[in-house]
Amino acid sequence: MGGVGSGRHASPATQVKRHTVPTVQLKLLGNYKPDKHGRRVDDVIAIASGKPEPPANMSEAGAQWWAWSVDSLPAGIYTKADTGLLHQALNWWVRWAAAADADDAVEMERATRNYVALSKVLYFGPVGRTKLVSSEPVQVDGISRRERGNG
Repeated sequence: MGGVGSGRHASPATQVKRHTVPTVQLKLLGNYKPDKHGRRVDDVIAIASGKPEPPANMSEAGAQWWAWSVDSLPAGIYTKADTGLLHQALNWWVRWAAAADADDAVEMERATRNYVALSKVLYFGPVGRTKLVSSEPVQVDGISRRERGNG
């Protein structure tokens, strides 16, 4: 009966523009175009920059933790604004390591509880890391940039 395009069309008031690819992902893959994607509401604004600063006098356990937790991540995940929380997490990690060496179960439990609470805020776990977004574009290995000519 009806052909292609026949039928009832939604009124402009009820139409909701849905984006299939989030702006963050477009930037990550290198497909972001300011003229095309610049007006999106889901655009992430980087409010801080710079790298977090490690504490001046770290122990060996602290230096290892900083390398695992901060230096191993791409630039822009943690910024200068996160330095205080990262220092607190580092402090609880070092306290846990010292308590483990001293075989102090009470202090280990206390340090673990506080470290885990900070870890949730900083998304240190494997599930939490999937929520981290870099404020700087990063080219991911294994994902090729898609070139388009249709703007």
